[in-house]
Amino acid sequence: MKILVAGSIQGDGGYEEAALCGLIAAELRAAGHTADHFMLPYERNMLALPEQLTAYSLLQINDCDQLITVGYPACVLNHPNKVCYLLQLEPMLAEYWDSQYGVLANRQYSDILQAVMHVNDQALRTAKKVYAVSQLLCEDIQKTYSVPCTPALYPALECEGGAEDEDGFILCETGLLPWQRPELILDAAAACRDVRMCIFVPNTNEVYWDYFQELARGLGERVRLLRRRAGKADIQASRGIFLPDYQLRRIPNLAACAIRWGKPAAVMADSGALLSLFPESCHIKQQLSRLPRILARAAAPACALPTGEEFAKELLA
Repeated sequence: MKILVAGSIQGDGGYEEAALCGLIAAELRAAGHTADHFMLPYERNMLALPEQLTAYSLLQINDCDQLITVGYPACVLNHPNKVCYLLQLEPMLAEYWDSQYGVLANRQYSDILQAVMHVNDQALRTAKKVYAVSQLLCEDIQKTYSVPCTPALYPALECEGGAEDEDGFILCETGLLPWQRPELILDAAAACRDVRMCIFVPNTNEVYWDYFQELARGLGERVRLLRRRAGKADIQASRGIFLPDYQLRRIPNLAACAIRWGKPAAVMADSGALLSLFPESCHIKQQLSRLPRILARAAAPACALPTGEEFAKELLA
């Protein structure tokens, strides 16, 4: 079967979609299919989102038996035999129009919101199958669009790379986006005076990077910033992983890697989908100073990850 894997990734977002597209295409070729993949750009700009969705929907994809889309808004691509795998929809779509005085009474904003939701609805309803990375994201899709959705956690996306000079640090990986709450990483570093934090930033907006660097300087050698992905050696050398994100639907690769290698991890008590992956003893409510003790006592996650072969096979229509 001729299969095309198409993904989209925002310019200041994560790397998971791109890595997953390559993994799925490689596994499909190993299974005897003719498979290829490509990535489409996406700018996280709500005012321009309807135009971006329109451009995606106008692309002609004919020379394949099946289309597998990975990420948003790749899911709006058209094909009669389409399977969608989502790590997120547009984050906090409706909340863009909220203010301290309530929803902004602006016709332009309302029209954009309705247009985006209409395109999403059409895209998901025309798919043969819709998968989402977490149960919470599945519930959001089913509630908003009344489309059946199946949760499917992806395999850990390994990255080779040199380990840090010293071991025993707490590892974080972030794009410095607001809902990832990078300021909590610095708060944790300030509260845990005897622990070093290594913060990996594989991709981010330059404005966010410059501002975060300035904030981190006040903590001296207790915080180290690295502009790359955390590799397997980095993860194995760490004492544990800290995931501070707020009400996530998306599961970051770092969480999957913690599961893959049985690495202790700590999440915030309001971290959304992450709470189902790690036991309650790994949840932090307020006291960030308890982070090292939580990691020292953390139980290994109980859930299992699929292999790359199993994951690619499940996405076949």
